[in-house]
Amino acid sequence: MSEISGMPPAAVIQARVSTALALPSRLRHTALLLVATAMAGVTGALALTEPGLPLRTRLALGALAVGGVAWAMFAGWVLARREVLFGRHRLIAGWMAVGFSAVLTMTSAVAAWMDRRTTMWLPATGVGVVMLILAAVLLHRAHGDVRALRTRRDALRAALETHEVAS
Repeated sequence: MSEISGMPPAAVIQARVSTALALPSRLRHTALLLVATAMAGVTGALALTEPGLPLRTRLALGALAVGGVAWAMFAGWVLARREVLFGRHRLIAGWMAVGFSAVLTMTSAVAAWMDRRTTMWLPATGVGVVMLILAAVLLHRAHGDVRALRTRRDALRAALETHEVAS
């Protein structure tokens, strides 16, 4: 069958979907689940078991633990769904990345305000700003991809309705 409204043939779409469900995708999400769980465990344990740490350090470790739990939950959700939700996955991951990067940047700035004697806040805040910019760019791209997917879906629906009416 020929392409409808610039859409690739069904065989091409099926091949793309089957590769998305392939082992490498599952392995990446499994690795994310394991790394995020380990990160949450280590940072959470440090925050809870080291009473000699300054309050801001304990708060930062707690925030990292919460972030690790959130990423582990995201990876678990993707693995449990076993469905192809490219747009939704990318949007959720993008919003999480923007949120966590913003928190990192803000906490670095607050730590700098709390301890004016050190200049170590500058690299941490700089890394946070770079991460925030990258996360925002990836989120913007994900929104664009979702818009393109919706446009393709609508075009396909219109083509199918036109085909049904013609038949």
